[in-house]
Amino acid sequence: MEDRLEEDLGDEELTCVEKDCNTTFIHSVGEQKWMRGKFGDDYSKPKRCPDCRKKNQERKKNKDQR
Repeated sequence: MEDRLEEDLGDEELTCVEKDCNTTFIHSVGEQKWMRGKFGDDYSKPKRCPDCRKKNQERKKNKDQR
């Protein structure tokens, strides 16, 4: 079964949902394997590019520190 799951994987080209970004980024096979291992087959694909993910995490962190 693990082999079949790996056959389903391939690099995916996704578009960032941030209003001023809309950058295309790659959701790699390695990231997909990691996410399947951590969250199972029903994980949500990333919606933000790596740069916007980092900015969003920092924004949340700063908001929590107030």
